[in-house]
Amino acid sequence: MTSMLSRIIGEIANVADPTLRLATAVDKSSLASARKALKKGADPNHRDSEGRTLLMVAAFNRNLDLVKLLAEAGADLNVVSEFGNTAMDVASETGDTDIIFYLLGHGAERAEKITAGRAASRPEAAPDSTPAPADPADRPREVDRPPPSETRPEPVETADTDGRDDSNRATTPPADAAASDSADERIQAAESRAAAEERLRAEIAGRRRAEADLEALRKRDDGAETDQAGLLEAEIEARKAVEKELAAQRDEVEALTKEFEQQLDKELAEFETAETELADQRDRFRDMASSYREQLEQETEQRQKLEDELETLKRKRALAAKSKMAPARKNKGTINPALVLAMFALAIGVAWVLTIDGVPFLSQFTQMPETDDTPLAPSDEPDENIAEAQRILTYLGYKPGPADGVPGNRTRAALRAFQADVGLAQTGEVNQTVLARLKAAAHRQRSR
Repeated sequence: MTSMLSRIIGEIANVADPTLRLATAVDKSSLASARKALKKGADPNHRDSEGRTLLMVAAFNRNLDLVKLLAEAGADLNVVSEFGNTAMDVASETGDTDIIFYLLGHGAERAEKITAGRAASRPEAAPDSTPAPADPADRPREVDRPPPSETRPEPVETADTDGRDDSNRATTPPADAAASDSADERIQAAESRAAAEERLRAEIAGRRRAEADLEALRKRDDGAETDQAGLLEAEIEARKAVEKELAAQRDEVEALTKEFEQQLDKELAEFETAETELADQRDRFRDMASSYREQLEQETEQRQKLEDELETLKRKRALAAKSKMAPARKNKGTINPALVLAMFALAIGVAWVLTIDGVPFLSQFTQMPETDDTPLAPSDEPDENIAEAQRILTYLGYKPGPADGVPGNRTRAALRAFQADVGLAQTGEVNQTVLARLKAAAHRQRSR
């Protein structure tokens, strides 16, 4: 069959390109290429020098789709080759039942039936006529061809030449020349049948070799497919391993993300709680500062009253001392009742001041200078009182800068902040009142 395919392609080498492409497509079992070639005008009934058609090649290749395509394109299903084969015979030899049923359903027949029908349709010679010698080249070759499934040809009936009945022989005497021609014809026919049988055997052997080659190719393709399948399976396993690893990494990332989110939520909750506590503490501190400010204002007012009363007592005492100095000299052994009353009132006032918040007010009072709103020193010269104010401001947390005795911008800012906190005028200057307030605040800070 390999030689048959090469001969078919060789025969159509000089045909138009669409037919050549159609033959190549049928040889390679390419349905798409065959369909394109037919659309471009390829001949579906092309035959080689021995009468084989493309339909026979498609049947030999067991390609039902190509058989259907050629049949639908107008290929003749009952063409008989020089070896006495039709497409049905080729399909029978390959054993492809699908192609056989398709061809039978579309009117395909075997070569034996076709040649028998042609022989029966020829007119018989007259009984009294002498048959003319037949030329084997002019005789239909299909009649003398055996079916492809048989290995030996059947004897050909010679009823037309020497098989006449007895009555004709009795009435018509045979002639020597006619008998000689009939013998030569039978000899030539026998030789022709022997040659056809030999060609058929060679063709069968060639087909068997082609089938063996095809089987070897098929086995090689199966081996290649097996190797490819093994490689594909190995690649699939590798891909599955990679996918498994990626899934494990994805699960790990999801777990870490979930843990991080939980930790973040926890920290956010703690931060919100701490922020709430800080807000509460800030509110409490504000309330305490307000309460301390009010208390300090009250204490300042009380202290101012006591200082005023003390000043009044001092003036009264001085006046009393001046007015009674002379009688006192005369009466040295007597006690002035007014002085006793004044001292008693002073003792009561001092005792009342000592009970305010447990502050040892007496020692504080003895150390406090008299209140005065005038600055203690010029702003550009160092002063010990300003240095002391700076140290007290630093102790209280107002950040006045270094305690160098010079009231700079930071010292004035700290003083204004302190004056605002204790309810004084925000002058930024150090005077006796501010210094006394600073000492009182420092003393309360140390006593807590």
